[in-house]
Amino acid sequence: MVRKNAQEVENKNPFFTLEDFKSIEMIIDGLNSTSQVKIPGGVDAIQLVQILPDGVWIEVPPKSCAMGHTLSLHIIARWLAPQPAEKEYVETQLHILGVIEQIEESKRGRPQVRLKFRQFAQEHWDSLLDYFTQKQLSLNELIKVTRK
Repeated sequence: MVRKNAQEVENKNPFFTLEDFKSIEMIIDGLNSTSQVKIPGGVDAIQLVQILPDGVWIEVPPKSCAMGHTLSLHIIARWLAPQPAEKEYVETQLHILGVIEQIEESKRGRPQVRLKFRQFAQEHWDSLLDYFTQKQLSLNELIKVTRK
């Protein structure tokens, strides 16, 4: 049903579809491998802040890690597949081992950490990077059209 509605909107305006506002579903579980403490989910879940070529900035619960600690992350990401496709969704799972290189405080008062990757599956990471790159290009095009 969503695809049909999105297609109807797309036919009226090729630069704006409901799918442009569909967000990626992402679940991030973590373990502080240095202290052997699981980083809790739910309201205090790990939040992705920024993607870097060799790591990420993530927001974590207070007192869950410290500078130099090793974090193990398991990321499950799911998004709508580009059409036409055999499957409606694309899903990738990624296991990452990284070291905290920098800590800052977010506007919400929670720690934001820069995690530099040490071990990860490059092809799964590239799949996630491709998704965000395509979303950014789509957004850039929308901005360009609305400025005319």
